[in-house]
Amino acid sequence: MIDVSARVRGGCLYGLSVTGHAGRRLKLGDPVCAAVSVLVRSLFFYLENHPAIEYSFAFPERGEAFLEVTGLPAEEFESWKGVCEFFLLGITSVKADVPRSVDLQICEIER
Repeated sequence: MIDVSARVRGGCLYGLSVTGHAGRRLKLGDPVCAAVSVLVRSLFFYLENHPAIEYSFAFPERGEAFLEVTGLPAEEFESWKGVCEFFLLGITSVKADVPRSVDLQICEIER
């Protein structure tokens, strides 16, 4: 099971935890793990190319990814929001397709 926990404010991700594996031992790899990995890596690649957004992320072990956004300038808000909406839509879609492989928790946070 892949556990995805997102902390969201105003449509933007401020915290993300992704842990686990889909658990489907397929000979050529797991398409569920691949789909989630692509979505998560896209977030990190976006942040790497937008240095005004302050964040920390870690991939401590295979099957683990953690993100914390600590500073989001007003001029970056709308573009980051769009990226986050795309990410959350993608994860929601994967969960809908394989509900036994992905658990998704979205927590709306205040300041």
